[in-house]
Amino acid sequence: MKRLGLLYLAAQNLKRKPFRSIVTVAIVAIAAGTLFSATLLISSVQRSLKVGMERLGADILVVPEGSQETGESALITGAPTSFYIDRSVLDQVEAVPGVAQASPQLFIESLISSSCCTGHVQLVGYDPATDFVVKPWLEENIDHPLGPDDVVIG
Repeated sequence: MKRLGLLYLAAQNLKRKPFRSIVTVAIVAIAAGTLFSATLLISSVQRSLKVGMERLGADILVVPEGSQETGESALITGAPTSFYIDRSVLDQVEAVPGVAQASPQLFIESLISSSCCTGHVQLVGYDPATDFVVKPWLEENIDHPLGPDDVVIG
């Protein structure tokens, strides 16, 4: 009598129940593909968050009272908004114990009807002498130093 081996039993199962075998292989392939896609997606999101946090440069963004939601939307989604803080507030922030650096920025939303722009655009002004948020990004992506009246778009 012939000894029944694992490969012989598998081959017989494939011959006698081809539809069930094909469905099983398809389900395993779909599960493996879904797992691979989910792993790739999670890895990409984590990498994007890490790069975003490294580019942020600052631990805290101080916004005027009542501008918290617009500040969050400007920072996280890039939604155009306008706000600024008086220079005296910067002096108060610098005086807080534990604050190593502080630099002012001006956020201005362009007008829709202006001739410069085709839609809402976020304009960000910064002080190059004290900046530690925008300058490192510019040094990585622009091959020459900016002059006093230069503008970067993008």
